[in-house]
Amino acid sequence: MFNGDTQGHYAVIFTAQRTDNDEGYAEAVAQLRDRLKSMEGFLGMDAVEDAQGFEITISYWEDEAAIQRWANDPEHLRIRTENKERWYENFQVRVAKIERAYGGETKSDA
Repeated sequence: MFNGDTQGHYAVIFTAQRTDNDEGYAEAVAQLRDRLKSMEGFLGMDAVEDAQGFEITISYWEDEAAIQRWANDPEHLRIRTENKERWYENFQVRVAKIERAYGGETKSDA
């Protein structure tokens, strides 16, 4: 879970329903995540997927210019095109500005 400061920054929320085709998917996701780490303005991400292949990935960005750099990155464009054709039945991308962020660690009695 990403716990960095995101207030005043942006979140790109990607939701998708996967197909049954897993061939090459894990490798493509690993490439994208490695690429993300080197992108100027990338702050971090959270991702989950359920047993039926529904996934939610939230990436956090300093500003809209950073999001645009990622959207136009040649490697991202290549893999994104392949994702649409092979691995996703449908998907949605939402961009949101984070107005407030709060929370913290919880302590366990165990």
